Amino acid sequence: MHSPEKDHGHYDKHSLRWKVYHSLRHDILHGRYADGEFINETAIAKELGVSRTPVREAILQLEYEGLLHTVPNRGTFVNGIFEEELRDIYEIRLKIEGLVTKRATQKMTDEELKEMQHILELMEFYFQKKDVEHFIIQDEQFHQLIYHISRSRTLKHILKDYHQYTERYRESSVMCTGRMQATLSEHKKIFEAMKNHDPNAAQIAMEEHVLNAYKNILKNANQSFSIEDN
Repeated sequence: MHSPEKDHGHYDKHSLRWKVYHSLRHDILHGRYADGEFINETAIAKELGVSRTPVREAILQLEYEGLLHTVPNRGTFVNGIFEEELRDIYEIRLKIEGLVTKRATQKMTDEELKEMQHILELMEFYFQKKDVEHFIIQDEQFHQLIYHISRSRTLKHILKDYHQYTERYRESSVMCTGRMQATLSEHKKIFEAMKNHDPNAAQIAMEEHVLNAYKNILKNANQSFSIEDN
């Protein structure tokens, strides 16, 4: 069951525990720790210059998010995502995110459309600068805005979790030659469909975007399975 006090969105962003949580989460998602690697509380506390208490709190939150798991009498380890899990996650995203985009198209306001356009302009700017890190941040903002516009807290929460699980893979995928440009082009296609108040076209454009992202991750990981195999 969801525990609000464990939701990092409720952390005070100036607090010590938030800083420790954010640092550890960043390191996990950006590949500093390998899948299955042991998480040493004492070493992390020493590196960050803190006691073990905020490190334990961060680990509990990251376990809740599915990024870590604890084995009794052995310790805490980074969760890996296996081929079947990755396929399941993207198959679910393909269906749910398309539906969310369709709903968002029917409900969005002119102000929200302007906000989406602003995000695309920032993505264009960071693409031209070849700034992958900030491009990915705006990529995430684009999707989060669509979730928000859909007015469905349940679907927004589900999709947010799936984005967290695959963030490290999406980052390496976007860094592949041509994927930044393709992502920007696909986002523009989604935006144009929403701007034209065409929910069906917006849904199809989002599903194509998610499928293309998935295929690129597989290509980058040199995997051979696909959603379409089912």
